[in-house]
Amino acid sequence: MKRKDNLSAALRALSPRLRDSICALPPEILEKTLEIRLRVGRPLMLCGAYGVCFPEGDGRYSHLFPSGTPEPTAEEVGFTLQALTEHSVYTHTDELNNGFVTYADGIRAGVAGCAGTDSGQIRTVRDIRSLNIRLARNIDGAAGELCKKVFSTGLKNVVLYGAPLSGKTTMLKDIARILSSYPYYYRTSVADERRELSAADGVNIDFFAGYPKKFGIEYALRSFSPDVILCDELGTDEECNEVIRALGCGVRFVLSVHCGSRSELLRRPICRSLVECGIIDYFVFLPGVGKKCEIDGGEALYNENHRLRADRSVIAFLRSDDTIEACAASGVS
Repeated sequence: MKRKDNLSAALRALSPRLRDSICALPPEILEKTLEIRLRVGRPLMLCGAYGVCFPEGDGRYSHLFPSGTPEPTAEEVGFTLQALTEHSVYTHTDELNNGFVTYADGIRAGVAGCAGTDSGQIRTVRDIRSLNIRLARNIDGAAGELCKKVFSTGLKNVVLYGAPLSGKTTMLKDIARILSSYPYYYRTSVADERRELSAADGVNIDFFAGYPKKFGIEYALRSFSPDVILCDELGTDEECNEVIRALGCGVRFVLSVHCGSRSELLRRPICRSLVECGIIDYFVFLPGVGKKCEIDGGEALYNENHRLRADRSVIAFLRSDDTIEACAASGVS
């Protein structure tokens, strides 16, 4: 597999002091780093396949205690935010109000601060004190084996699911590269609301970057006649319903959702609706970076979900007050 990451781009957004403390770390730490977390007055932290890491300077680090680790100042967090927004915070207002900002090469930084609301809607975010820079990576070949298994007989509808940092975005980018390139050259559209997938390689591929998923899907169907549409992180009933409606238009979808296990998939309402629609061919669980994915057929999960629903209905019936009273009256325990 060929790895192409954007750690260098992320480091350019940091203040010189914080950048130097990270650059001094050994390669085995830098290569496995997935997040850089900055919090005003709290230790600089890196997260990755190794767990957590606290840089201490001169290449030294600890996985346990942040002794000697630099603590970002409010000015340094502000410096980084300015860099991430290319010195135009105002033009990123919508992203900031949604809790993130997207930087070069698909890097996404989570943002936490003080929100100003109006009628229950976030209108402004100020006094930003925490940034979580997530390092987007293209790993050519990451989805190679998966694509051989699920697309061996043609395009299918596929849902990837897993916990945060399980590799869903990395897999989606490589699937987009594979399906849009030799020997397939499928017409591939990417509804990339948070601009994390737009760094994907490929040939026959079109990106709807920054479009809300609803419009990205709609415009792709209307103007680009895609064979397959990719979407990352379905998170609302509206987004899920939009996908289910589009599934009847002859186009295939490859999607991702946050879900920590197979049992959660059958319990979380958004995920369960994808199972119950009966159109998804495969559900692929990603247990974590470097671990083998688990593939379930959509029909098998559909049948299992209906059995679970029937069992729950029976249990609810047996526990109902009317049933208990009727049993007591008839002498049945």
